[in-house]
Order: sequence, then C-alpha cells, then structure tokens
Amino acid sequence: MFRPYLFKVPPHLAAYSDLFLNIGVEAEPTVRHYARVLATIYEETKDKTSHHPNQHRTLLKATAKIFLLLKECMPIQDVEFLKPLYLPDSHERLYDSSTLVFINCNSSREISHLKGDFKFLIHLEGCSVFNDEYELEKLLKQLPEDIRPKMLSQVTTESLESMVLCNLGDSCELKEQLQGLLLSSSFQEGLTSLLRAQSKGEMSAEKATAECQAVFRNLEIVCCERMQTVLLKGSLPLQGTSLFKDVFIKKGPEGQSQVCLVHKEAMNVRETVNIMSSLAKEINGLMMNLLVPQSMLILLEMLTCESPEEISSVLKKHSILTSKTASQAAFSLPNPGEKISREWHDSLDMNILNCFKVGDYVGYMDPSGEEVYLYAIILEKLELRVCGDTEVEMFRIDLGAGCIVDVSTLDLYQFKKSHINKNNCSKLKMMMENPEEQKGKENKWYEKSERDIKKEIDEQLAVIWKLSLSERKRSIRRLYLTYHPDKNLGQEKLANEICKYLCQVISNLEVDKNCKSEGCSEKQYQGFSEFWSQWDKQAYQHRKYYEEFTRKSDHSYTFWGYHNRRQRRSRPEEASRWFRQADCDLRAASSDIGHSSPEWVCYKVHQAVKKALIAALYKKEGNFSKDCHVYYLATKVSTFSSTLREIAKKVSELEKNGVDDNKTQYPNYHPKPGIPNDCIPSNQEKVVLKMARDVLDRINEYLQQ
Repeated sequence: MFRPYLFKVPPHLAAYSDLFLNIGVEAEPTVRHYARVLATIYEETKDKTSHHPNQHRTLLKATAKIFLLLKECMPIQDVEFLKPLYLPDSHERLYDSSTLVFINCNSSREISHLKGDFKFLIHLEGCSVFNDEYELEKLLKQLPEDIRPKMLSQVTTESLESMVLCNLGDSCELKEQLQGLLLSSSFQEGLTSLLRAQSKGEMSAEKATAECQAVFRNLEIVCCERMQTVLLKGSLPLQGTSLFKDVFIKKGPEGQSQVCLVHKEAMNVRETVNIMSSLAKEINGLMMNLLVPQSMLILLEMLTCESPEEISSVLKKHSILTSKTASQAAFSLPNPGEKISREWHDSLDMNILNCFKVGDYVGYMDPSGEEVYLYAIILEKLELRVCGDTEVEMFRIDLGAGCIVDVSTLDLYQFKKSHINKNNCSKLKMMMENPEEQKGKENKWYEKSERDIKKEIDEQLAVIWKLSLSERKRSIRRLYLTYHPDKNLGQEKLANEICKYLCQVISNLEVDKNCKSEGCSEKQYQGFSEFWSQWDKQAYQHRKYYEEFTRKSDHSYTFWGYHNRRQRRSRPEEASRWFRQADCDLRAASSDIGHSSPEWVCYKVHQAVKKALIAALYKKEGNFSKDCHVYYLATKVSTFSSTLREIAKKVSELEKNGVDDNKTQYPNYHPKPGIPNDCIPSNQEKVVLKMARDVLDRINEYLQQ
C-alpha cells in the first residue's frame, strides 16, 4: 500500500534488526512517516491536475493513519516533526493543512455552495477514522496553530437575515414561560450542578456559577413567527447559505444575548423535541460547548419543564447533586427587573448601614419614578466612588433582560428579616450574609435606650452631611423612614419622639454653611423640611398596604417566607382575566340554546368551566399545568376553599351530560355512524347551563375573597 514511500525490512535481514534500530529505523510506521508520505505525494502532484490510483489510495490511507495515531497519543505533546503537514480537501487534493477549513457547524444548511469560497478538509468519517465529530474537533484544536485547519465557525459568522416578530408581543405565553424558566435561579442552579457533576466535582462551584452567569446574566427571549439566518464571510453574505431556523441566538457587542425562538401553536412531540434540542445546542454553544452529550440530554429535559420548580426533580432523577451555593433556589422569587408590588414596600429595610454582597437578592429604587422599586441581583462589588467629601460603596446589579446597572449602596434595599420562622432562619442567613454578621443586626433599634438611639443618629448624620446633596437627600429619606411611627407599629410613641429629634438635628445642621460650600445658594436650596410631608405620605402608604396584606392573606408578612418555593405566588390580575373570558364563554353557550346545536352549547360550557378553574389556580398558585383534563383541575381546585368543595362532583355531573372537550368536537369519540350533533342530547342544554353557572358563581366568590 505505501510503496514506494515506505518499506518494511525484508525477512532475510531480520538478523540485523538491532543494527537497524540503532541507526533510526522504526519497527512500525509513526505519524512522522505518514506525514512524510503525504508531503512527498504533494511534491509529486502539486503541478498536476490529478493523482494516479496508487497515489490516491496511499494519501487516503496515510491520512487515516495520521489521525488514528494522533488519537492514540492524545493529548499531543510534540508535533514539531509534523511540519509541514499536508492534508486532502473534500476533492481529495493535498494542500497545506493550515489553508483548509473543518466543517464544525452541524446544520441543514447546504455547505456544498461554499466549496468555491473555502477548501474543506476531507470528511474523515469517510476514511473510517472518526464517528464522533466533537472528538475530531477536539483533536484538531490540539495541533499547533500554524498547521491547524481552521474551523468553519472561525471563518464565518451566522447572522440574522430576516425575522417577523410574534404578533402576541409581550403577551406571548411561550415567551413568558421560557423567559421565566431560563432566567430562574432554579434553572441556573441546575445548570451549575450539571457542570460540576460531569466533571465529578473537579470544576469548582464558583467557576461553574461564573460560566452560567456569563450566559444568563444578559439573556433575553424574543419570540417570532419565522426567521432566516445567513452565513457571513467578513461582512459579506455567502450565496446559498440562507436557512429558515427555529432557534437562533443573536449576540450583542457587550455580551448580551437574544434567544430568538419561532412561536408555534399546538406543537406535536417531534416539533417540541426539535425546537428544544436546537435550543439546548445553542445554549451549549454560548457556554463554549462545555456540556458533554449525556449532560445535553439532561439539559433538554430541563428545558421541557413547565415551571422552574420541576427542575429539582429532573436533577434528582439523574442523581445530580445540587449545589448549595445558590441558596436563592430555595425560593420562588420574582424575576430581576420586575416591579416590587406596593404590598412589599414595607418589607424593604431602610437601614443605610446594611451590608451587601455578590449574589444578594435585593430591592432597587428606580430614580425614573416616584418610589418605584425593582427586584435586582447583585453581580459585582465595584470600587468606592468619591461622593462629596467622602466615599460610597458601588455595586453592579442585574435588572433582568440584559439590563446591567452600576448603583450606590444607597439605591439598594435588603428585605427585612423580621418575623422569620425558625425553619427558614438558616436559609435566610446563608442567603443574605454570614451568621456572625447577622447576629449584630437582629437587634431592633427600639430595644436600645433613647440616649443610644440619638447618639447613633448623630454619628450617622455626621457622615451623611459629607455626601453630595443628592446622596444626602436619599440617605436622610431612609433615615427618616427607619424611625417613622407608621413603619414601627407598636412603637409609635418612641418613634414619634425620635423622628422629632431627627428633624431638629437636621434643621440645626442646615443652618450651617455646608450646602453653600457645594455651590448652592440659599434660594436654590430649600432644606429638607420640604420633604417631610412627602416622606410621611410614603410611610403611611407602606403601613396601609402592609395592613391590607395581613387582613386579606393567610400568610404572615414575611417576604422570604411568602416566596418560599413550596408556596406559589398568587396572580389575582391574571385570575380575573381568565374568569372574565369564562363568563363570556358561558354567555355564548346560553345564546346557542334551542338552535339544534347541543354540541356547541356543551363545548362552550366546557371552555367556560375550564377557564374558570384556571382562574382559581392563578389565584391560589400563580400558574397551571397545560393539557390537564378538566376533572383533574376541578379535583385540585376543590381543595382550595370550603366554597369550592363540591366543584369536582359538579364537573363530573357535567361530563356525564356531554360536557367534554373531545366528544363535543370529533366524530371518532362516538359510535359509528353518529357524530357529536347526533349523540349529545339537546334536552339537557338548560340543565348543563345551570350547573355551569353554579360552578362559575362559586369560583367567582372564591376569587373575591
């Protein structure tokens, strides 16, 4: 096969084998020998248009031998002897290996159109060398750069050529569900655990967390009806490479990523698997293909979860130990960037001495509106910033959807840790700060003597007065609200005295010339007394919504306890929205009575009852499982309240009278030759309508509680 390029020592010279070994003859051919074979064939044929059959067979066999031997000695240590290296392209012509391109982009795109733009490395699968393209890519990347074939992903970029956005916009259920999943702490915790598990713990928790944060810190979901991508060489599109895709990740200049996803209604199993598989590959690509095939299968399963709460069961099924570093996973928390509802404003700790650390889940006061707070996660502690005659701590925070903002410590609020039950104490301490620091802060200000409280206020104001005017205002507002009577129920008398003292000290300080030293005139600067009434109103609002929550809710007023994963978040607005449609459906059913369309009456009744049950689920749990049978929903809802106890029984009676999703629509659910219009009795229309009205009335009563 390799003659006249390589020869074996003939048998009659075997007696001189030691001599041959001493002068450099190898017992078996090495990578160096096969590389020389290819180099020789290259020199012989570089001025010719084709190889003769022997050369053709030899170059294919030598190529296969080179990669088989390199595979056996991975990781490759010394490959200087390979230079220069010549390898065959897809037309089986030899070229300098560094001028060839390896197709590492596995897609349905027609690559053959690109053969005029690139010389592609021969398909080594055809040489019976590699069945695993990832293994081959890994081997090629170990070659020195000056002899390494380039990756197609290096010399081209995939770009979005056209896209038609989903007409549902922000109301798109798929977008909302997927964004809630990918940006949840549970998903990122699961991915972190997956990385550590596949490395058998060799990857540290910090590194795994950093890899995940790099991807999901600036992630945004964009839902569209259709989209088309194209390959670019430089800035120019390559002809014939346009491709319609279901999933594409568009990367921004500052590390942000848009996950563009084609919206499809009523996808079958195959379509769902295809889209989620594509999404898993794209996510792995963002992570520099860190996930191995087995981990990719688990990631795919995680992506099919309807809610973040299901991810832990996926990991448990695959015996993946979850990391304890991201303790936020113990809670079902709102996404960063969401508005903090007014009922939780009183839970924001106004203490300006609070300490923050990376990973804390906090409140952020948005300067663009009057007392608008957003949920945020601290990403990084920055260098101190000079502010007036002192310095303030700065942090980088995540506000979701790729919005990263640098803020001062005076913009951030911890959630109060009061009224925490003992079972959750250890979790909250781990989440917010270490236990030793926590001990010193659990004491309430009103547990100190009045003299010590006033001394502490004097010390804080001495520092606050060194800040710039805007930072000083924010600090004094927080100090004022900390001691306000409406924010300290049960301690109103002492709080009132302390607030009076605080106002008096501030008034005395304003007499000083400090504000003038910052370039303000007395006319420009009115003093802080003009803000007292505004801040009094804010404190009153905090108290009002706190009392409203405790009056209506069966939960204690504890932010962390309320958002514990085991307790879902109520969504009353969405519950009302679904119930309104249920009521409309029932009225539509009523208008069909007596028109010889019993199947339509029963179908609309079914829709009305199902949507009303979903409304109850939104009220209680904040979501619902799709594709659930109406009786299953009724069974679950019947446990929510004594008002709803008979709901499951009534829904069962409705089903016996023909109220069924499939039986009202499809002939194959009835004995031949019947159809829904024949088989559903019309004399039960009014009975069905009356029972359905009773179900809706009971659910409406529950929603109003």
